[in-house]
Amino acid sequence: MRIEALIETCAQLGIKLELAGDNYDRLKVDAPKGALTAELRDDLTSNKPELIAFLNAQRLAAQARAA
Repeated sequence: MRIEALIETCAQLGIKLELAGDNYDRLKVDAPKGALTAELRDDLTSNKPELIAFLNAQRLAAQARAA
């Protein structure tokens, strides 16, 4: 699954993906009860490095626009 599609699927299900940690190197998942299926959890786990990189790129782009 492409990263953008995975993030969109999470958003549609009300699942929030955020970066955590001092270096923004951890993925925090906040999901409503029952929204995080085993298949979706597996997709998030298998794509975790790419998700962190994608979210970091978005964070840095937002910072650059704000500056």
